[in-house]
Amino acid sequence: MIKRAIIFMTAAAVITAASGVVYADACGVFQRNNEAAKSLVDRYVEALTKSYSGEDVSFRGIVKEGCDFWYYNDYNNDLISRVSKSAGEAEEATYSVEYAALSYTGKSYTIEADITQRVKYKGEVESVSRTSRHTFVIEQSGSEMYIVNDTAEGEGRLLTQADVICP
Repeated sequence: MIKRAIIFMTAAAVITAASGVVYADACGVFQRNNEAAKSLVDRYVEALTKSYSGEDVSFRGIVKEGCDFWYYNDYNNDLISRVSKSAGEAEEATYSVEYAALSYTGKSYTIEADITQRVKYKGEVESVSRTSRHTFVIEQSGSEMYIVNDTAEGEGRLLTQADVICP
């Protein structure tokens, strides 16, 4: 009888633990990877910043292909590179990212970050510096993550082709 009770209690413990695992997995506990999501934002801003030095960069593997945001960045990157080169090409382009908030719901990350970008063009004494709050939306598909949106707030957004063409 005691042996049967121990077996029953062990089975109950296993079932309880398994249901806890199922619940945790449903909440995304095992799939969530905040550091990988932050790294993705960092790679995206790095690619954008490199374009000011006239480097050929790609958003492949950073921005989800086939979505509107992919095409926006593909076009934007090419235009920024061409405008930067015609403006004298950046002598130095650096950036920093400070993460303000990160949330995860249903295989989707929302990251708020303050991004500071400094660009110094050849022949210019002063560098141009901008800081703005960005909200990134990142989708997780299996083990892959892709940025599907980037919304900038306020006047101090990242430098764009409009800033360079019409300062």
